[in-house]
Amino acid sequence: GIHTGPVLSGTIGCDRRMKFGCMGDPINLASRLEGLCKVYGVNIVCSSSTKEAVVPDMFAFRKLDHVQVKGKTDAVEVYELLEQSGAMEFAALFSHFDSSDSPTSLREVGTGDSTAGTRSARERARQRTHSLNSERFVWAQAYEEALALYQKGEFVDCVTSLEGLLKDHPDDKAATVLLQRAQSMLGPNGSTELSEEQLRTWTGITSLTDK
Repeated sequence: GIHTGPVLSGTIGCDRRMKFGCMGDPINLASRLEGLCKVYGVNIVCSSSTKEAVVPDMFAFRKLDHVQVKGKTDAVEVYELLEQSGAMEFAALFSHFDSSDSPTSLREVGTGDSTAGTRSARERARQRTHSLNSERFVWAQAYEEALALYQKGEFVDCVTSLEGLLKDHPDDKAATVLLQRAQSMLGPNGSTELSEEQLRTWTGITSLTDK
């Protein structure tokens, strides 16, 4: 589980026993996200804060859900880290900066005007993101579209979309979990059981009770 946020870190203790540690709410949320790996059957779960903090185009993500984890009042969007778009391309991009350059300047230069070499490295990374595993990219996009349908309360279309997805990817646990949730919102006749008022207030947020 990966989350990005400010924490208090340093050597904690007394002269008889000391250790280096970190404290803060982001640590607790990261721990909760780790537990979601089993729920969705994925290797790495990260928050939207982490996704927004990384260098653009360097990693590929799949949006998994919008969840309220146990012990938290605010919901957070969670993503599966699919793959690094290309270590060689990242190294080529980073080679244009010295140790005094900050991660922020790296992102800014990567997205704006820069040297021809930097643009070339970045373009290779972008191309690799979309061509490295196009089938996997399409699969991730199809899941995200089904998730969007669920979050809008369009459960029938969501079920149809996920059933098609699972025919090609039967081992996708996240899609299976989402399908079960969507099916639970349908009645015996195949239509939604929510009233018009419930649909107007529907958020699609998943409340989790386990750590």
